[in-house]
Amino acid sequence: MQARLDFGSASSNTILFSVGSRISAGVRAFEAMVGPDWRDRVQRIHPIASFTSCVLCQVSGGDYLDGCRMLGLDPKSKEPALLGFNVFDRESPYSDREFEALTRGWEVVIQNPSLRNIKHMRIAA
Repeated sequence: MQARLDFGSASSNTILFSVGSRISAGVRAFEAMVGPDWRDRVQRIHPIASFTSCVLCQVSGGDYLDGCRMLGLDPKSKEPALLGFNVFDRESPYSDREFEALTRGWEVVIQNPSLRNIKHMRIAA
């Protein structure tokens, strides 16, 4: 069974972002480094674009760079984007929407810990 998540009305210029596999990889990284209770460290969903309060920051207990260090990621590489913690291209005209899709995706995953098969999740932004 597949659930459709509607975060508002979609307009003709809405883009569908396939963020599930990236977020799924981020969840696996958190579970490997922090354990199954990593969600307990997230107090509130902040935009993924936030350098000091995004999901990665809250789980690591520091800022974006601390989170990257905790997971052994090079913050200047595409590694954080592959785990759903950043966009692939900040210069893209769609990066703001990709950040929004990632933020919404993480919100779904954090609020629904029993959700399975998130790798196929797509979010409109």
